[in-house]
Amino acid sequence: MIKKHHKPSIKLRQLEALFRRLNTNHPRRKDVEDDLFKARAGYRWRPMERIHGNWRCINQSCKYEHIDCHLSALSDYALIFGPTISNSQLRNFLQFSSVHTATRILISLNSPSDGNRRYRVYRLPFV
Repeated sequence: MIKKHHKPSIKLRQLEALFRRLNTNHPRRKDVEDDLFKARAGYRWRPMERIHGNWRCINQSCKYEHIDCHLSALSDYALIFGPTISNSQLRNFLQFSSVHTATRILISLNSPSDGNRRYRVYRLPFV
Protein backbone atom coordinates (compact mmCIF):
# COMPACT_ATOMS: atom_id res chain seq x y z
CA MET A 1 0.00 0.00 0.00
CA ILE A 2 1.21 3.55 -0.73
CA LYS A 3 2.01 5.69 2.29
CA LYS A 4 0.08 8.96 2.54
CA HIS A 5 2.94 10.90 4.12
CA HIS A 6 6.54 10.40 3.26
CA LYS A 7 9.69 11.71 4.85
CA PRO A 8 11.02 14.84 3.08
CA SER A 9 14.20 14.19 1.12
CA ILE A 10 15.67 17.61 1.90
CA LYS A 11 15.81 19.36 5.26
CA LEU A 12 14.66 22.92 5.82
CA ARG A 13 18.20 24.17 6.42
CA GLN A 14 19.39 22.62 3.18
CA LEU A 15 16.50 24.19 1.35
CA GLU A 16 17.27 27.64 2.81
CA ALA A 17 20.96 27.27 1.90
CA LEU A 18 20.01 26.29 -1.63
CA PHE A 19 17.68 29.28 -1.91
CA ARG A 20 20.44 31.67 -0.73
CA ARG A 21 22.89 30.18 -3.21
CA LEU A 22 20.47 30.45 -6.12
CA ASN A 23 19.49 33.98 -5.15
CA THR A 24 23.10 35.23 -4.99
CA ASN A 25 24.13 33.58 -8.28
CA HIS A 26 21.03 34.65 -10.17
CA PRO A 27 21.63 37.52 -12.63
CA ARG A 28 19.84 40.78 -11.98
CA ARG A 29 16.79 41.49 -14.13
CA LYS A 30 18.42 44.52 -15.75
CA ASP A 31 21.40 42.42 -16.87
CA VAL A 32 19.08 39.89 -18.44
CA GLU A 33 17.10 42.62 -20.24
CA ASP A 34 20.30 44.25 -21.48
CA ASP A 35 21.55 41.00 -22.98
CA LEU A 36 18.21 39.78 -24.26
CA PHE A 37 16.86 42.90 -25.91
CA LYS A 38 19.67 44.26 -28.03
CA ALA A 39 18.91 44.83 -31.65
CA ARG A 40 20.94 45.30 -34.72
CA ALA A 41 19.47 47.72 -37.18
CA GLY A 42 18.71 45.65 -40.23
CA TYR A 43 17.05 45.59 -43.58
CA ARG A 44 15.55 42.42 -45.04
CA TRP A 45 17.30 40.21 -42.49
CA ARG A 46 20.68 41.84 -43.06
CA PRO A 47 22.37 42.94 -39.83
CA MET A 48 23.67 46.49 -40.27
CA GLU A 49 26.19 48.77 -38.58
CA ARG A 50 26.33 52.55 -38.59
CA ILE A 51 29.12 53.98 -40.77
CA HIS A 52 29.35 57.60 -41.97
CA GLY A 53 25.65 58.44 -41.77
CA ASN A 54 24.49 55.20 -43.38
CA TRP A 55 23.75 51.74 -42.17
CA ARG A 56 25.98 49.21 -43.93
CA CYS A 57 25.61 45.44 -44.01
CA ILE A 58 27.99 43.70 -41.61
CA ASN A 59 28.83 41.07 -44.22
CA GLN A 60 31.92 42.41 -45.99
CA SER A 61 31.01 40.87 -49.34
CA CYS A 62 27.50 42.36 -49.34
CA LYS A 63 28.26 46.12 -49.00
CA TYR A 64 24.53 46.92 -48.99
CA GLU A 65 23.73 50.38 -47.54
CA HIS A 66 20.51 51.88 -46.28
CA ILE A 67 19.86 55.31 -44.75
CA ASP A 68 16.99 54.68 -42.32
CA CYS A 69 16.84 51.00 -41.46
CA HIS A 70 17.03 51.98 -37.76
CA LEU A 71 13.34 52.92 -37.94
CA SER A 72 12.15 49.31 -37.89
CA ALA A 73 14.38 48.58 -34.87
CA LEU A 74 12.96 51.63 -33.06
CA SER A 75 9.45 50.47 -33.88
CA ASP A 76 10.27 47.13 -32.23
CA TYR A 77 11.75 48.99 -29.24
CA ALA A 78 8.51 50.94 -28.81
CA LEU A 79 6.49 47.72 -28.78
CA ILE A 80 8.78 46.02 -26.24
CA PHE A 81 9.75 48.84 -23.86
CA GLY A 82 7.23 51.62 -24.39
CA PRO A 83 6.89 54.90 -26.26
CA THR A 84 9.93 56.75 -24.84
CA ILE A 85 13.67 56.30 -25.30
CA SER A 86 16.75 58.11 -24.06
CA ASN A 87 20.03 58.65 -25.87
CA SER A 88 21.83 55.97 -23.85
CA GLN A 89 18.98 53.48 -24.32
CA LEU A 90 19.14 54.04 -28.08
CA ARG A 91 22.91 53.46 -28.15
CA ASN A 92 22.58 50.33 -26.04
CA PHE A 93 19.71 48.94 -28.09
CA LEU A 94 21.26 49.60 -31.51
CA GLN A 95 24.74 48.70 -30.27
CA PHE A 96 26.81 51.74 -31.15
CA SER A 97 28.66 54.18 -28.92
CA SER A 98 28.44 57.67 -30.41
CA VAL A 99 26.38 60.10 -28.33
CA HIS A 100 26.27 62.57 -31.22
CA THR A 101 25.03 60.02 -33.74
CA ALA A 102 22.29 58.94 -31.35
CA THR A 103 21.27 62.58 -30.86
CA ARG A 104 21.09 63.12 -34.63
CA ILE A 105 18.96 60.00 -35.06
CA LEU A 106 16.58 61.02 -32.28
CA ILE A 107 16.26 64.60 -33.56
CA SER A 108 15.61 63.33 -37.09
CA LEU A 109 12.47 61.60 -35.83
CA ASN A 110 10.88 65.05 -35.29
CA SER A 111 9.16 63.80 -32.17
CA PRO A 112 8.69 65.73 -28.93
CA SER A 113 11.10 65.30 -26.07
CA ASP A 114 10.70 65.71 -22.31
CA GLY A 115 13.36 66.71 -19.82
CA ASN A 116 16.68 68.48 -20.10
CA ARG A 117 20.19 67.30 -20.82
CA ARG A 118 20.90 63.89 -19.30
CA TYR A 119 17.28 63.37 -18.25
CA ARG A 120 15.87 63.91 -21.73
CA VAL A 121 13.66 61.22 -23.24
CA TYR A 122 12.21 61.23 -26.73
CA ARG A 123 8.72 60.04 -27.62
CA LEU A 124 8.79 57.47 -30.39
CA PRO A 125 6.25 58.19 -33.15
CA PHE A 126 5.62 54.47 -33.82
CA VAL A 127 3.16 53.74 -31.02
